[in-house]
Amino acid sequence: MSEKNANYATVADHVKNMMRAALEIERNKEAEIQAALAMETHTQIIGGRRFTYQLTPENRATIVEEIRREDDAKLQTIRDGVASDLDALNKQVTQEFYAVYPRPTDVERGEILSIVREYQSSEAPDKLQNFINERNHHIENETVMAISYIFAGKELGIGVDWDFTVSDSDVPMDGFVEPSPGSAAPSVVSIMRQDYIAKKKQEMTKNMQAKIPTDAAARLKYDTEQLIMKINPELKVAQENYDHVIEAKRVFDILTLLCRRAELAPTATSPNSSVNTDAMKMERLVITDKLVKLAANPNITVDDFLGE
Repeated sequence: MSEKNANYATVADHVKNMMRAALEIERNKEAEIQAALAMETHTQIIGGRRFTYQLTPENRATIVEEIRREDDAKLQTIRDGVASDLDALNKQVTQEFYAVYPRPTDVERGEILSIVREYQSSEAPDKLQNFINERNHHIENETVMAISYIFAGKELGIGVDWDFTVSDSDVPMDGFVEPSPGSAAPSVVSIMRQDYIAKKKQEMTKNMQAKIPTDAAARLKYDTEQLIMKINPELKVAQENYDHVIEAKRVFDILTLLCRRAELAPTATSPNSSVNTDAMKMERLVITDKLVKLAANPNITVDDFLGE
């Protein structure tokens, strides 16, 4: 995928497609190795003449090693290509984000300084709520003072107390499977629909909360950017593009871990077929821990994750 022509919303699908191709090579490799192990003779054409000779265990081992070497090189090429694409896209979306990130003008910097000084010199007990109300007023009405209040809030360390309330109308219903006509009573269908909405609302709330950084400095930066997006649609689009690429990187990391875990599972033709060392067990545990940190089901298979 060319980073110059990327449709960011499809990057994760691109990653999955490339990893499907890698998985197909891996499976074909196992089939090729099985066939090589079952071979009794091998035919070569040398100088136009056909020579057939009996295979020894050493011959078979050489053929198997050559199959592994060639296919592993193909797999590495795919993985390196995906990683390179994602690095380039990450660089591009980062540049695009900061290209539209507002920089206060001289006039705005003067306003920011004035707002900060006024707040710091105030002894009003409700000055924090007054500031928040004033900031919200300018943002909601998209006044020329909105950006000054946003950056003044950043200077003062005043973030946002986000509302994670999700209404029923916010829940997309495209994932709800309506029972076929006559298969369930209307009251049952209604209960099913409400149960679906309740679960989706809980999931959406959890996803929104997960985006909030726990580090104070990172949280303030996040709050500032989210407020700017309310008055700057270009920044919102840039953030969405960045999120798409980050999600694609997460998908790639998960698939890489799942593939590695599959390699550690002994198979009839793998070098580890009769080995289950402490080091291998430890690596599998490390992979499980990393999958959990990536918000992935640690018990999921590669096929399940790819939706095969």
